[in-house]
Amino acid sequence: DLPIDYAWAFGDGGTAAGAVVTHSYAATGTYVVVLTATNECGQQVLTDTLTVEAEPVCTPVDILELSADAADCQVLFGAELEGDPPFTRLWSFGDGYTSTQIAPVHVYDAPGGTYTVTLEVSNCGGAGQDSDEIVVVAECAPDMFYLYLPLVLNGFDL
Repeated sequence: DLPIDYAWAFGDGGTAAGAVVTHSYAATGTYVVVLTATNECGQQVLTDTLTVEAEPVCTPVDILELSADAADCQVLFGAELEGDPPFTRLWSFGDGYTSTQIAPVHVYDAPGGTYTVTLEVSNCGGAGQDSDEIVVVAECAPDMFYLYLPLVLNGFDL
């Protein structure tokens, strides 16, 4: 095996020598890359066209605030988020139920129960993630049955 010299030209003015090299492009665009391999037997030139595209920049999600507005046993949940959409949400209501809605309304079965609600959000293809929790109390009265006393007591002498 004869030694081989490798010379690279990356099409943007950058050059390198060696069998394995790395190169970073400063700008997006199409570049003609030339590899010249030389030894005592001669020279071979290979060319290829390379298109460089910028990776999309994504600001990871950050949960700024969670909110819970209760009316009876129904609670409307919301979140103020910062970062680049689209967002993927998973609400866990603390009673075994979940939702992927933006602003879900959840009905709790147990009046006066205290629940820890968790929101997990991701974006950037899952690379950006955040979670937060809020404690809510289902402030609703149990179903009441009313008895109309005058009807029941009608016919009794008091």
